[in-house]
Order: sequence, then C-alpha cells, then structure tokens
Amino acid sequence: MALVVAFKGWRTVAALKARVRRALSGVIQPHAWRVRARPRRVRGHPTDFLVLEVQHNVPAVRDALLAHRHVASVTQEHTYRATTRRSSQGGRATSRRPSARQLELGGSAAEGAVRRDGMAHSFVTTALDAPRWWRGGVSGRGIRVAIMDTGLRGNQTFVRNVEDVVDFTQEHITDDRVGHSSFMAGVIASQHDCLGFAPDASLFMLRVFDSNQGSSTSSFLEAFNYALLHQVDLINLSVGGPDYRDLPFVAKVRQVAMAGITIASGAGNSGPSWGSVLNPADEGAVIGVGGLTETGTLAPWSARGISVQEHPYGAGRMTVDITTFGEFWGMSSDGSCAHQWGTSVACPVVVGVMALLLSSVGEARRAQLRNPAAMKQVITQSARRLDAPSFLEQGMGALQPEKAGRLVAAFSPHVSSLPPSLDLTDCPYMSPYCEQPLYHTARPVSLNLTILNSRCAVSRIRGRPRWIPEANGFALEVSFSTGGDIAPWVGFLGVRLVVPPAAAAWSGKVVGHIEVTLDDLPMQAASPAAPVHSRRRHAANGTEQTLSITGLLRLARALPGGAGGSAWRSSRCPGGGGSGVVRVPLAVEVVPTPPRRQRLLFDTFHSSAFPNGFFPNDDLEQQSLEMMDWHGDHLYNNYRSMHLALRRRGFFVEVLNDALTNFNATHYGAVILADPEEPFMRREMRKLNRDVNERGLNLVAIADWYNARAMLSLAYYDDAKKEKLQCSSGGANVPSLNQLLRPFGVGFASSIYHGNYQVGARTIAHNSGSAIDTFPAGGQLLTVPLKYIKPDTVTSKQATQNARTVLASPLGFVQLSAPQAGWLLAMGDSSCLDDSSPNYMWPAKFSCVSLLVETLGFLQLERPHSNVPKYVSGGKTRPLRLPILGDARLLTEPLEPHPRSLDDTQLTQEQVDALNSHSRVLGILKRCQPGNQSCHLPLVSAPLWREGTGGDNLITERSHFGALANYDLFLRRRAAVNLANDPLPLELLMPLPAGFFIVAAALSCLIYRRKRKTQRQRSSAMLVPV
Repeated sequence: MALVVAFKGWRTVAALKARVRRALSGVIQPHAWRVRARPRRVRGHPTDFLVLEVQHNVPAVRDALLAHRHVASVTQEHTYRATTRRSSQGGRATSRRPSARQLELGGSAAEGAVRRDGMAHSFVTTALDAPRWWRGGVSGRGIRVAIMDTGLRGNQTFVRNVEDVVDFTQEHITDDRVGHSSFMAGVIASQHDCLGFAPDASLFMLRVFDSNQGSSTSSFLEAFNYALLHQVDLINLSVGGPDYRDLPFVAKVRQVAMAGITIASGAGNSGPSWGSVLNPADEGAVIGVGGLTETGTLAPWSARGISVQEHPYGAGRMTVDITTFGEFWGMSSDGSCAHQWGTSVACPVVVGVMALLLSSVGEARRAQLRNPAAMKQVITQSARRLDAPSFLEQGMGALQPEKAGRLVAAFSPHVSSLPPSLDLTDCPYMSPYCEQPLYHTARPVSLNLTILNSRCAVSRIRGRPRWIPEANGFALEVSFSTGGDIAPWVGFLGVRLVVPPAAAAWSGKVVGHIEVTLDDLPMQAASPAAPVHSRRRHAANGTEQTLSITGLLRLARALPGGAGGSAWRSSRCPGGGGSGVVRVPLAVEVVPTPPRRQRLLFDTFHSSAFPNGFFPNDDLEQQSLEMMDWHGDHLYNNYRSMHLALRRRGFFVEVLNDALTNFNATHYGAVILADPEEPFMRREMRKLNRDVNERGLNLVAIADWYNARAMLSLAYYDDAKKEKLQCSSGGANVPSLNQLLRPFGVGFASSIYHGNYQVGARTIAHNSGSAIDTFPAGGQLLTVPLKYIKPDTVTSKQATQNARTVLASPLGFVQLSAPQAGWLLAMGDSSCLDDSSPNYMWPAKFSCVSLLVETLGFLQLERPHSNVPKYVSGGKTRPLRLPILGDARLLTEPLEPHPRSLDDTQLTQEQVDALNSHSRVLGILKRCQPGNQSCHLPLVSAPLWREGTGGDNLITERSHFGALANYDLFLRRRAAVNLANDPLPLELLMPLPAGFFIVAAALSCLIYRRKRKTQRQRSSAMLVPV
C-alpha cells in the first residue's frame, strides 16, 4: 500500500527518510517498506512529503508515523483517471471505477457531441475583445502560468514562451500523447490561426497525467511544489473529481493559495445534475469555472449546485464563481484548429483573461492583485448576471474582461463576500433559497457566505458579526457560525435565519444587512514555514489547515526561475494590515405559519454519498459511467425538480438535517424518507412509531435496490491501496428501513427490479429499485410486470436485457389502523424522483415527480381532514384509497415476504467492517474519535450558532421534545470536541428520567463553553464553512 506522509517542514529527501526510519524502528522490518523515487527533474529539490510503499502492518506503520513530532499527516495515496469522452448517445465508458481526480475531457466536433462548423476560429477571443488588449500592447508578458495536465506536444510551434516542460508521472516523457494539455496551452497562449488570449505569457507545462490518462496524489503534490518553488502567478487546473476527502491534495491547494498563486479549475461536465461540481473547483480559494454555449447561455453540461461536504449538519456553499464560453477552436494534436467543449475549455479562457489583466498594470498594482481573493473579486464583481440561472449555476455571471480591466486599473485591496447580498426574494437568481418564504416553527434556514479578503492572507473576524435590521427586524432572528482565521485569503460565514414567535401570524418583508469586520494578521501571514496539517475542529470547521510557506521563499530564489516575483511574495498582506468591513444586504419574506397539512419534512440526515464511503449508484444502468452515488440526495441538489414541483402545488418543504428525534411531528403533515443509506437509530424508530400512530404524522418511505450478493459483485481491487474495496450498502439501506417500517407492517424486498410501468396515463421508470414484499391488510398495492435482475449480473451491460419479467409491487399505500394514525406511502425506487444523470446526453428517464406531487396533493390538500383519518360512509368507515392508483388491488390479508435466500440480506464480515467504517451514524453511535481510520464522522461537525445582536451561544435546537433533543445534540457535539467517553451505551439512555437529560445537557454546555473559549484563544487556522 502507498502512503502519503506529509511533514511539518521542507527538507531534503535524505533528511525526511531518516525521520521515517527512526519512526518505524522496531515497528516493521526495513525490507518491508521503501520510499518511492521522486520524478527525475525534482529529485534535488526540497520537499514536504514522501510516498511510502508498505508491504504489511499498515495500521501500525500509520500510528508510528503519526506519533513522530515532525509528521503532519499520513493518508493513502489516490489514483486518478480521465473521464471517457462522451458519445452523442451517452452510452457506457470503458472504466466504471471511481476516481478522486479526473481529466474532464468534454468532447470535440469530430466526435459529433457538439458541432460548430460555422463558428469562426477566433470567435471566443473576439467575443471577449482580446484584440483590443493586444492593440494596446497587453499580451500576458511577464505572467507565469502553470498548466497541470498531460504535457506538451514536442514539435509544437504555436506557443512561443514555454519556460519548462516537466514530467511528474512514472513514464519519464514530456510529450503530450493525449492532446488535452496542448489544447489548453493553445487557449491561453497560441499565436497561430486559432489564437489564444495571452500569447506572451510564460508557460510551465507540468505533466501529471500519463499517456493512459492516469495520475496519482503524489504527481499532483510534486507539481504543486514545483509551482510553489518557481513562483508562478496562475495555475490552470482543468481536472477535478468528487473526492473532497483527498486531504493531501486539498491541503496542498490551500498551501498554494496561501502563497498568492491563483488556481482556476473547471466545475465539471456532469450537468445539468445539481450537486455535481468537482473538487477543487468547489474550494473557496480556487476560482470555479462553469461553461457557456456559443450563444452565451448556460451550457447544459456545465456542473452546478451547492457543495456537499458540509452535509448533513451544515449548509452547502456556492461553488461556481464565474462562467464563460466553454466552446473553443484551439490547436489539435495534428497542428490544425479543432473545436472542443467543456468546462476544461472554459477554465483556460478565464486563465488567459487573468493573464491579460495582470499584465495590463504596473508592478505595484500587480502586487496587490497577485492572490486568489483579489482575482476572484475582480472577475466576479465585473461579471454580467444571466437572466434565468440560479447563482448556484452561473456563479456571479458571465466573464466580462473589459469591465474587469477597469476594476483592475483602480483596484484596492478590500473585503467582500460571495454572493454580495442575500436577497432571498430575488428569484430565480437566489433559487432555491428564494423559492419558499420563512415562517415561525420552520426548521432554521442555513446558508454560507464566502468571505474574500484581498488585504491579507490571514485575518480574523473581530468580535461577532452583526445583524442590523432596517425594516421589520422583529420578525427575524439572525445567528452566525464562525471558527478560526480567514485563511488563505478566503473564509466562510454561516448564517442561520429563524422567525421568532412574535411574527407567527405576521406577513411582510424583513430588510437589513449583515456587518462583518476583519482584522488583518500580518504576523500570522508571515509566520515560519508550517506543515500541510489537518486536524479535527468543532463548530463550523470540519477540517482545519495550518498553511504557511515563508520559509519556502529562500529555497525558491535558489532554484532556476525562482527569483521572479519574489519581492512581492515576501509579504502576504498587500493591504498593509489594519482592518476591513463588509456589509451584506439581507432580505427575506415572512408569512404566517402555514397549516400542518401543507408542511412536509425531507430527511437528509440518513443520506450519505461518495467519498464518505462506497455508496453505489442508485441506477445500475449508470454504473459504468458513474459507479458511485455522489450528488448528495438533497432538495437543493438532485431532488430539485421534486422540491420545485411541491412548492408549485402549495406545499412548504423543509430539510431535516438532524436525527428523527429532533423535530416536532405535530408541525408537519408528512415526513419524506428518500433513499436512506445510513441506518436508523433505535430511538429514532421508537419516536417515529409514536409520531405516526399517536400524533397523526404521515410517512413517505422511498427505498432503492439492496442485495448482498449484488453488492459483493461491485467490489473491486484498488491498485493504489492494494486492497479490495467492499460495497457495504445498496442504493438504500433496506434492512434498516425495513426495521423502521416493521411496526407498520411494511417492508421491501432484497431484490433488484428494473423497467417501466403505467399509473393511469403516466409512464413511470423503475430504475434498479426494490419492491414491496410486506404490506398490511387494507392497503392498496400496485403490482406490475418488471424485470428481475440477477445479483451476479449487475455489472454486465446486458443485465437488464437478459433479465426475466416477473410481477412486482413498486408502489403501495395504506391508511394505518390506529385511531389517530396517519397514512403510509411506500415506493420501491428513488431514481424516478432523482435528477441525477451521468451527463446531459444520458437518455431522459420517466419521472414520478408528478405522481408523488399529485398523490400528496390529494391526501394533504384536497380530501376532507378530521381527527379520524378515514372516509365515513353510511355510518361505516372504509379504508382510504388513492384514486390515482385506479384498480390497484386492495389487500384483504397481510402480504407476507416471499421466501428468499439469506445470501440476499446477509453481509459478509468484510462488508460489515466496511459499513462500520463508512457509516456516519454508526460513527456517532460508537463515539468515534477524529483520526480513527476505521470509524467515520461527518467532515464538518455541527455548527455552533451565535446570535448576531449579542446574547448567548445557541447551544440547542428549538424543539418541543426538550431534553431528549438537547441530549442528542450534546452527545453528537461531545464526540466532535473529544470529551471523555460515556461508559453508558447510547441506546440504554432512553429509559432514564428527563431530569437526567436536563442536568447532563447543562453540564455539557458549561464544559463545552470553557473548551470552546480555550480553542478560540489558541486558534490561528483558517475558517472552514458550516
């Protein structure tokens, strides 16, 4: 197994190897490990990491290394691959294994994906007015641009200023045998027919992908270190992947940003699915680039949506910063002009424009602009907003170089935010936050502001952010979540909105602004060299990075090309120190609390996705293109269509990002459990049973496929980790969902069904789902022909074609029998509600969104409501039936599960171990400690909210279940801040009296406040979002 060992400083390889040898003395035999050789060109350079290849006893090796005082982190090396170019029909790729980092190849005109034969070769450069810059003598001269990609064609003549071409792969060649990197170089600096933007820019071609389009963590780390040592100004990173947990890569990106180097990265080509933006484009210190078509509209293939690493406790962030043309005529591998498309094409367009902007001003002004916050401020504040897309799709809008040039000429370092205002009445731009007004008793609305400070690389929020109401302030409570320092150059502020009881019956608009003051910390910005370091944080900050590279500057000047621009990098406070203030306008609409029947609650707490673990795609048809489920299962991402349809029908839909014990069931007409991958806790099961049977809560349970044998066939061998990765969950965690539904007499089969079926005039897709095999008498059950997929054929391309057709029940409805009980709607597949698809050319599926919305509309809004939830006719009650199901059979006896092999549900020990390590809920139950490699926790812990007008910390959620909810929160947060372990098992705490919970919660709050105060005093690390 290959381990990436990061150190707390830069040294020679010999010095670092000696430290490793001392750390592993007596732990493992010397012949059982070795240090991988570095690329030839950089073997004499200092480094801050090594790659260890270990034959056995990896846990002991990891522990021994982490115990060494000079070691910052130890992680498994990741391997990366390129995505296959899309065919015009969608189709399957040649590799189905997940990748942390990918070349987003998009496509070319020759492949027929997008044909632009009539587009002039100079269309994009002309549309963005590059010739005007060239006529004024601005051509990128003096700007150092690194392209991390596939190298450069050896016989090229279209780029004149190539400073260096370096190979960081194991092939030891620099030639671009893929063509991707050469095309990117042409977009930035071509001087031939298909002209680039900055023909005089100095290019560093850093080859991190080999001829087979494969790469690794170490290749990227070496290339980033090369860029640091040679002090480039801009990095074009037309690569990305869903693995935001690749900590060495993410930490190195932030270290590069700390040095004042601006990285631009393509958002990805997985649009129009929401939640599809790749890492590192979703990093705050990186400029995330989306794509436009030739006509200037948002491209359907451009990735979009909120970030998902903050889930479930926090709110996602704006990920796309800017959009520009993603279609370009550039240099092909044969030297002619060829058309390509994708955000990997849009990315070098932005980099080329930034090179022009930097070269258009003198050295003094350039020194103020050479940092990611300044460049992001310039291009976002000058952007043109598109009419229809949300800010989560287009960022701040379309790139406008001419307007950006005017801002550059008059630039002064300052503090700003993205988005610059929170007008939650501005639709469609602020969608999804503008889609629903606020009201009393609603779940708090949480969102993140990205704070940009081009004044200094490290700064700190002074005191507390302030909420300053201007109109109707009584109707809104605003609280904030902050953490450590704003660094490097960028940080995040969590904002939470709650309507107080005084406005429960009020309707109107609340207006005000948020004021945040930042104090620059020039001493921290110029601190001694520090490691690529990560550790766990409480509050809003899942991971905390201490990144500083001042000590690197002396080394950089001694290397070839390293002296250029070193003067301005000696100080990373171009604003000169002091403080800055940003004011963010805030406007929300408040309405009277809607009636219970109009309110729905959507559970996200039990959703989990890659890279948190091996969570496979819900639709097995997509396995070869998207093996993993990674879009996040959220109303604001891949369930967006369902969310908007429910809103149009008159429902108010809220997000439950907490356990089922932490909501008041009397407020809601129904709770929706969609595609839960995480297990349900026993206390959640008990509470939900009471909520449904005693409080009249209605339940929508949506499963997905699950089969232990099928999961075994999805396991694969990871060449980098030297181990077989086990799939521990199906599309949904059906066994746990069945346990939750058992008191209601409902259960799903551990089998896989596929096909389309009719409900009235509607055709509904059932894409690799489960089916109902247990249902109570009096229930209404739809039984239709579907294809049964054999577990051992799920990886075959012909799995559905060769499947036999059987009768299965994908949909069922029952009015439960208890006097005050609600109803239960069961669906066997979630894919028909999910907007996810591998790419925009994937065939459209038959959606069941309208079916669900019509069903809920009938049950909640149209039919008469009373305390007795049954129809009454002639003095007799009769079971409630759904008219939409037509002739679906009404069960006179309970449906019992069919006999099936235990192999369909019984996990192997390897799968059980994988589930224990991947599951976030099990991690909470087991009191996992941060850094435990065999136990999982959320990347971002539950935020600590503080009132924006002073007052105390908001330790607990407001809940009518008082002590129980508070203690749940206490237990969760206690795990996050490493308090002492409670010897009592969590499940044994329920029978204790309520007084115990109140006292325990009070004590925990006191301990927590003291610990938090100490953390704040010692904290000097960057702020990570809620």
